[in-house]
Amino acid sequence: MKESFELKDQLVKNSAWGMINSLINRIGGFILIVLISRMLMPEGFGRYSLAMTIALFFITFSDMGINQSLIRYVSLEIDKDEGKAISYLKYLFKIRFLLTLTVSLILLAGSHILSVYIFKDPSLFFPLIILSIYVFFISLTSFFESLFFIKKNVKYLSAKEFFSVLFRLICLLGIWFFISSSSKLNWIFISLTSFSILAFLFIFCLSKKKYISLFNSKEIPIDKKDISHFLLFINIQNISILILSNFTVLLLGIFLNSEFVGYYTSSWALVSGVISLLFSFSYVFIPILTNAKEETFKFLLKKIFRISLILALPISFGLSLLSKFFILSIYGEAYLTAAIPLSILAFVIPLLVGINLALDSFSARNKQKKFAIFMLVSAFAFIFLNYIFIKLLSTNSGKIALAGVSILNLVIWLICFLSAIYLLKKELKINLISKDLFKPLLSSLVMSAFILSSLYFVGQLTLVTGIVIILSSMIIYFSFLYMIKGITKEDLALIKQTFQRK
Repeated sequence: MKESFELKDQLVKNSAWGMINSLINRIGGFILIVLISRMLMPEGFGRYSLAMTIALFFITFSDMGINQSLIRYVSLEIDKDEGKAISYLKYLFKIRFLLTLTVSLILLAGSHILSVYIFKDPSLFFPLIILSIYVFFISLTSFFESLFFIKKNVKYLSAKEFFSVLFRLICLLGIWFFISSSSKLNWIFISLTSFSILAFLFIFCLSKKKYISLFNSKEIPIDKKDISHFLLFINIQNISILILSNFTVLLLGIFLNSEFVGYYTSSWALVSGVISLLFSFSYVFIPILTNAKEETFKFLLKKIFRISLILALPISFGLSLLSKFFILSIYGEAYLTAAIPLSILAFVIPLLVGINLALDSFSARNKQKKFAIFMLVSAFAFIFLNYIFIKLLSTNSGKIALAGVSILNLVIWLICFLSAIYLLKKELKINLISKDLFKPLLSSLVMSAFILSSLYFVGQLTLVTGIVIILSSMIIYFSFLYMIKGITKEDLALIKQTFQRK
């Protein structure tokens, strides 16, 4: 019982810093995305999104699950056998450095083929050249950032994120006002890559200063076979998630004009931003659960899932019903077509929250094999179905293609979510679904009825009426949820603690 309270207190403390770090990262990052989208307009933003998605694939292949392995293995040994923890760190860094260098060089060498022959857009050539440097430095930065999650010093990353957002904002404003339209896209990637170099130098120097013993002590023998086994299934998981989340962008870039990539990406940016905020303490969650005893593990997992769903369900319903309002208010009239995929993809939010929790739980208990294999099969099915959908539907209308692939995305994520819940129950003996979870769903439906009736009487929303409806909907949701005892005083206290704890 004592361990339960200690770990709960630790979770609250570190998730608070994780929340701050994620808030700066996601809100700041989203502001930057909105600025870029408005600066470049749908066609240019589509090119930007396509280039960044390509870079994201290379970043994932440079990681290959090494960050998660670092967090898991060093967390297990850091307080028991520091020499062993150091050996894990150095061994994993050697692998990460070689992988990062290799994939960066592959992107550099393949930039011409990707831009000219695959995506048939030569204007992508220079951005991909620049992004090969970005991939190298941002990948190494993320490796050293993992040390701060292991040592539970997430607060240092908040400072880095703040200056990151500030630096990029200043650069973007400079590009907007002083660079010609034809050169804006290239200069955005140059500034992004310049920051990645500065961020790496900052994190590397801070890591050496804060954790000097991890860099200077002698290595001892470790079980490399166990690491390889863990890496294998983490890789399968990460690559599968990457395909399910981003492969649609690549296929849209091949078969449709770049503005449709911009429409889809702008809607997905809203959805993924919400997901990241709801699961902002993910990396803090893994080292805590790795060391938790069985009952404490189950208690924390159920608590986090319940609170996450209480927040995720009303957001997904509200985002879907008010998709046109959000797109117009955030991106402008030029992006109105993005309201179609947003109204569908909004319901992915609660599904991905559950999947992320399942992935971290399987990783913490080193039981990710079955779910990883299922995710891989789903990813290949997803690629095939997306290809068929986009190829067939793009001949009729780009808007129809966007709606079709969005529905397909939702269905695939629903299947993955149900599989995650099933495997959690089978492999870890944890049943996350209870009758109490239907209360947030019922409250969301009541809130949705209010939104629909408001839209009927108000008609075209202005910024003011839209904000009034959103705030009123929040009050109705939480009031109804509290009335039917869907949220307890303990839940409210935990949420309040998370935001107030220093």
